Amino acid sequence: MSNCSIKCPHCTAVQSVSQEMMGQTIRCGSCENLIQIPGVSTGSSEGAVSSDVLFCYKCGQRNTATSVSCLQCGVELKHAAQADSIEDTIISRVVPYKNTQALAAYYCAVFALIPCVGIILGYVALVLGILGLKYAKAHPEAHGKVHAWIGVILGGLCGIGYTLLILIPVVLALLA
Repeated sequence: MSNCSIKCPHCTAVQSVSQEMMGQTIRCGSCENLIQIPGVSTGSSEGAVSSDVLFCYKCGQRNTATSVSCLQCGVELKHAAQADSIEDTIISRVVPYKNTQALAAYYCAVFALIPCVGIILGYVALVLGILGLKYAKAHPEAHGKVHAWIGVILGGLCGIGYTLLILIPVVLALLA
């Protein structure tokens, strides 16, 4: 049987592996870490891909369906059951719908620019922004830090600014 070369994901040393070892786990000769060797298709047509094969989204390396990281580049593999689509990831970065506190803080801060309701929405945006930052820290996949910061800063400025606009004339009238 012919041999193929596998790069260790831990130390990047190249290992020569025979075809009969495909689908098994071996120990790297350099770093002694375990390496999962991808299996090959047993289908009748040459080059067919079986259901137990997972290709790396970064480098295209063929891996077994049970592999946690790519054998070629070492990146963490996302399996179909847990993978988010690329569109979903892009949308959740632009509109962090998984972090509702940050998203609500952003909109409250924007609407806090309206003078009559700005004082209330400013403080609501400030509180929701802080909650959104805490949530984003605990759940980084939810995103929303920028929206939360906009809620904290703009909401805080609007809330404090409108409060001062109300209090300064009242204090000046009392002093006069």
